[in-house]
Amino acid sequence: MQIDPRQGQVGIAENPANRTAAETAPALLIGEELCTVRPIGQLLIEAGLISDNDVARAIAFQERYGGRLGSILVRLGALSEERLLPILSAQLDLPVLGDDDLPGDAASYLEAIAQSGYPVDWWVDQ
Repeated sequence: MQIDPRQGQVGIAENPANRTAAETAPALLIGEELCTVRPIGQLLIEAGLISDNDVARAIAFQERYGGRLGSILVRLGALSEERLLPILSAQLDLPVLGDDDLPGDAASYLEAIAQSGYPVDWWVDQ
């Protein structure tokens, strides 16, 4: 699966019989780089943070209303945001920023959003 939040498009490639699971794992398009990622639900189950039933409920909600699976699991009360963030950080190989890592003025946030190329709505949804 390829996702580009700037374009809101998802593409799913067929799985040829001669491909391994690692070769057909979902991928995330980050800038110009295509990164293989494991599904967040699978990672959360392996970490013992949620159950298969929690994922099934969240997917049913997602299919009906849309949204990101991690956010849905938090909204459904299956786990806290504090427990979700380290798993997302590991999944995407991105650090979780602490309060000391963030700028103190709103202008810095607005400038970073403008330079990112992503729409403001994408940032608000994160």
